[in-house]
Amino acid sequence: MEGGTVTVDGLDTSETSVGNLSRTVGFVFQDPDHQIVSNEVDSELAFGPEQSGVDADIIEKRITHVSGMLSMEHLRGGREVAELSWGGERQKVAIASVLMMQPKVIVLDEPLSGLDTGSAATLLDSLATIGRRWNIAVVIVEHRLDLLVGFMDRVVVMNDGGIVYDGVLPENPAETTIPHLKDMGDLLDAAGTFSPEPYAPARRRISDP
Repeated sequence: MEGGTVTVDGLDTSETSVGNLSRTVGFVFQDPDHQIVSNEVDSELAFGPEQSGVDADIIEKRITHVSGMLSMEHLRGGREVAELSWGGERQKVAIASVLMMQPKVIVLDEPLSGLDTGSAATLLDSLATIGRRWNIAVVIVEHRLDLLVGFMDRVVVMNDGGIVYDGVLPENPAETTIPHLKDMGDLLDAAGTFSPEPYAPARRRISDP
């Protein structure tokens, strides 16, 4: 087996503790219930910063800021997590709780799983806004690649445990011989929806108001 290293923002993942790495990278599980630890929405959003010793006033400002960015103000005000829909609403809470930690990178594991096309488009629009306004790298692990056209500025395709493509989305992916990328191109051609647009995040970091 070939060896190698994985670094994130200059940190070697084999030598950096999960706690220290979590200050740079936020991870959103495919199933939001696997990471939500509180019964109430505001408590869930405050949990991470509270554990890191962030001042209560700053936490409240972050909650207001993040909730507004994700258009989830209606989920606050004492709402119980158990009352939220499994897909869209709980997923927003999970994403917001990660953003409360102000990461440089946010990784999402198949966030479009279980969402209809409209809900998926709304979520991707929110993630694109987050990337642009807060200069956060958004990394999505996803099989429904056709839904990501217009969002992606870089594509990494893996097959049989190895990277077979790393670069921009080809102009005509259906004409490639790259596994999965060609499948996506065939699907897009059949649907007649292939119209890639560049995604260019602004150079600005999220900061406390």
